[in-house]
Amino acid sequence: MDFNELNRLESAILDLYDRLTNESEGRRMFQWNFGTKGGVF
Repeated sequence: MDFNELNRLESAILDLYDRLTNESEGRRMFQWNFGTKGGVF
């Protein structure tokens, strides 16, 4: 295994981490307000 293979693996892991982090942060910001705070607008 040489440094090119390690860089490829590291890039793939970083890409996966970024995608999962962005997905969880995006989900956290979205709120449903159906009937809990004055009804649906």
